[in-house]
Amino acid sequence: MIDKVCPHPFERIYLGVEHATTCCPVWLDQAAYAYDASMPAEAWNHRAVVQLRERLLNGDYSLCQNCPELGAGNAVRHPAEGLQHVMTAGPMRVIIANDWTCNLCCWSCRPDLIVEGSGPQHRIAKALAGLDAWAESLEHMSILQSGEVLTSRPCIEWLAAFEPDKWPKLKIELFTNGTLLAKRWPEIAAAHGRITRMLISVDAATPATYEHIRRGGRWEDVRSGLALARELRRAGRLPDGLQLNFVVQPGNFREMLAFVDMSAEYEATEAHLAIMNTSWHDARTFAPHDLRQPNHPLRDKFVHAAELLAEQAKQSDSGPEIVAHTVWRAALGQWTI
Repeated sequence: MIDKVCPHPFERIYLGVEHATTCCPVWLDQAAYAYDASMPAEAWNHRAVVQLRERLLNGDYSLCQNCPELGAGNAVRHPAEGLQHVMTAGPMRVIIANDWTCNLCCWSCRPDLIVEGSGPQHRIAKALAGLDAWAESLEHMSILQSGEVLTSRPCIEWLAAFEPDKWPKLKIELFTNGTLLAKRWPEIAAAHGRITRMLISVDAATPATYEHIRRGGRWEDVRSGLALARELRRAGRLPDGLQLNFVVQPGNFREMLAFVDMSAEYEATEAHLAIMNTSWHDARTFAPHDLRQPNHPLRDKFVHAAELLAEQAKQSDSGPEIVAHTVWRAALGQWTI
């Protein structure tokens, strides 16, 4: 038995559309995917999850292929003593990522606009209801990491009907593109007191780039959402932070530093930048957009931009924390700066 282990498979479950995992699916080999596990209880001790825990308790991280925390040396930190591959207690954290519905169509995320029909919506609502079994003990929820939470009818209804007394420990992390935040925020008033952190995906620092990268989005709408988030921070209503996200790709890498400045403008606690990975696209389609490749025509300019970002991260002693492990790995060959 090893002394320390990554805590994620022992503390959290990621409920996806087609499978469940213990982390972001991009970070894991498919052998660790819990297929056909749409309900929380099915996923938590699914055979694939149990086998992953068993591997990790033996020091085997071969299924953890792209994890930035593992690469940066941050993952293996939890005492392994007493942990079991079959968990008797429920998870501390649930990541909801089982609804693809979104009002945007961003090439880095999906090839087409997706709106789930009544059948999938029923499945999503059923999965959310299944969380009731863990209501007394669940501490963290991230909602929604697969689409836009404020266009997901099951998610909006769940948040609108939230009963704080039923969930005594729960803190909610709202994952959104921000475009509907100002408009829909009143609809989920019941959960306001438990939404302690927001992550807003922006991917740009100028109107033209934003409306090119975030197809279907309007710059003024996301700015309204960011302004609301800043107001909430100033009022002490997002005590666990405000993170702005930026998926780095050929159409926006020149705005990485401007994005950090914008994050400071909106008083974000973290400016999070991540290199775009292929998920919906085949290798040939994705290749022109893959800045990780040495022969990419914009590679040298991307590397230079990443170097400037690294210098900013080293020198900054105020403003948002700059987190860009996968960018520095892709451009500079190192996980940390």
